[in-house]
Amino acid sequence: MRVSADWGRLHLDRPLPCLGVCQVSQRVTSSDRTLIEGWPAYLVYSQLEGTTEDVSSSPDAALGTRALAVLQHVARERIRRFGAFLVVELNLLEHPAGGATIRVRSRAPHPDVLGALASGLEPITRLGDVPALHVRQRVDPAALLSPPASTPGYWLTIDLDPLHFDPETGRAYPMVGRALEIVLDEAIRECWFQFLRHHTSVRVRSAAAVGRRHLLAPEWSTDRALTRINESYDFLLNITPTNSVAAWHEFEASGFERAPRLRYRPVDVDPEELRRALFQIPIHHAEDPTLAQLFRAEQEGIDQKLRMLEQRDTPRFIFDSLHLYGMVEDELLQHALNVLQTVECAPAGSPEPTLDADEFARVAEARLQLYKEELPAVTSRVEVRDDVASVMVAQGNLLVPESTRCPLSRVEGLLAHELGTHVVTYFNGRAQRLKLFASGLSGADELQEGLAVLAEALLGALTPARLRLLAGRVLAVHRLTQGATFVDVFRELTQQYGFKKRKAFGIALRVFRGGGFTKDAIYLRGLQTLLDYLARGEPLEMLFVGKFAFNHIPLVRQLLEREILQPPALTPHHLRLQEAQDRLRDLKQVQELHGLLPRRAA
Repeated sequence: MRVSADWGRLHLDRPLPCLGVCQVSQRVTSSDRTLIEGWPAYLVYSQLEGTTEDVSSSPDAALGTRALAVLQHVARERIRRFGAFLVVELNLLEHPAGGATIRVRSRAPHPDVLGALASGLEPITRLGDVPALHVRQRVDPAALLSPPASTPGYWLTIDLDPLHFDPETGRAYPMVGRALEIVLDEAIRECWFQFLRHHTSVRVRSAAAVGRRHLLAPEWSTDRALTRINESYDFLLNITPTNSVAAWHEFEASGFERAPRLRYRPVDVDPEELRRALFQIPIHHAEDPTLAQLFRAEQEGIDQKLRMLEQRDTPRFIFDSLHLYGMVEDELLQHALNVLQTVECAPAGSPEPTLDADEFARVAEARLQLYKEELPAVTSRVEVRDDVASVMVAQGNLLVPESTRCPLSRVEGLLAHELGTHVVTYFNGRAQRLKLFASGLSGADELQEGLAVLAEALLGALTPARLRLLAGRVLAVHRLTQGATFVDVFRELTQQYGFKKRKAFGIALRVFRGGGFTKDAIYLRGLQTLLDYLARGEPLEMLFVGKFAFNHIPLVRQLLEREILQPPALTPHHLRLQEAQDRLRDLKQVQELHGLLPRRAA
């Protein structure tokens, strides 16, 4: 419920025995309102509303007449319903007063309530010149709650120095304001969670579950606007060469001495126009601080990809690629070199039977049909094409090169990689109300590829050759960033690490496409990060909610607790197999990447 008037606003996400209160300053009105508007229940009112007192200089002064009437009405109803009621007032001082102070303006709540608020606010000391955080208890003379103070009503006030604006000029500091908003939001959820535990019979799973469950129009419209732009082009298709087979023949004809010329499909969108539309999306209207973080990160990620499309096949392309996917860290490089130096491929035997493109497509269609029967919203198609170099998923569809020759032993692993990970998370994201979880949040590729390679390992399909291939990609990206050429990388892979010429060519092609594409380092990095995550006992199933990054996991967990996100609609086929569950249990103990290999091949 939301009620707005010229003097203020009351927002109640749902019935809770807690309310935030904030007086809006005349100097930095928009900043003040933002700091509290992410809370699940709040009342904001304007300065001098119904009174002649300067509340900013007298924190104990009475509320404005109309604001007080609203507060009393909410307090009476909540006390009748829950038996207790907590007000947390945010008093934003216009001049420094020596730090941040929590005042108890009624009888004290349970120590855990005050402790949760104090510890939650502690990060404020790292946001600006805040010398200390004080907790003081005092009973104010004014009876601000009705019924009287002897009833189960509690009032805490946070007196906060002006961190998010200049006290002399009133000029706002937006970045500090956003950080402060996040700190306050988390502190309030922890405080209210403890209040519910100790003073009411209301039971919630966690502090995160106290947060808002209902989003407002600005959040929905921002999600839809970002999704429309994100889905208006296919990033990977636009930087994938269309002449990979011809490029191999050209490279072979040169005696492997001259890099091939790569051709790309015309970009069918105007990146400049999309970027202009991107930065016209009013992300600042989103009140929920968790979603605002995701929206800003997504805006930045889309901007980087659009710049890469503009700079495709130029020397500038690699710089945005590095910004998006990162450098090859020393530890990751060492992991890759360790694999290349210690993992040996099985000796060549008789040729293994293979599936051609049409045969593989039919098997994939049959597997897709199982997902479609479980979730009719799955609309994936399998397309055999002549303009892609490897099997890939684009906007939920499986693209199969017409030159495909897939060994039978690789089929299940490839299906688990592409369908069981990329397609499943795409449609799980589509099933969410927040559609960005389908198109993919910024940085999602690393977790996606980590899950996809893990799927291969769970089926026993991560062979020594496959693990060496992923390690070779890391090495190739590292050499690219050191200034090596296509031919340099090809020679090192073949002469020093024993890759066959066609395989080394494929690695180099992927890494040098577009002008230097560093994405291929994320397969091994994502796998290693995922293994570390699982070793901590974290749940695997949650990672299939949609497409998001490792650093989004705490936010996703929070959104699940708040019921804004729902559990995955689809479970990957491979995770239903007992052999995969057995391997998953064993993999949680794996320390080195070669420990992922099937025992017979290790």
